[in-house]
Amino acid sequence: GDRDRPSVLKLSREICAGGHTAMDLDRKKIGDLISTLRRQRGMTQKELADQLHVSDRTVSKWERGAGLPDPSLMIQLSDTWS
Repeated sequence: GDRDRPSVLKLSREICAGGHTAMDLDRKKIGDLISTLRRQRGMTQKELADQLHVSDRTVSKWERGAGLPDPSLMIQLSDTWS
């Protein structure tokens, strides 16, 4: 719910803010947050991927900390979980 939304929005703002790059952020922390929020909502990686128009392999990569969502997808993630 709304309790989780500020965390995702904060991450999105950090990624988009001048002077910050995706590399500055802790990928594992972001991945853990995505995984936790997805599981709390009873969603599979495939269901989340379908909503965001990415592959389930991409979602898996994010959750493992092997990559980060595009900043525009961070806003979509927030909207998905609001």
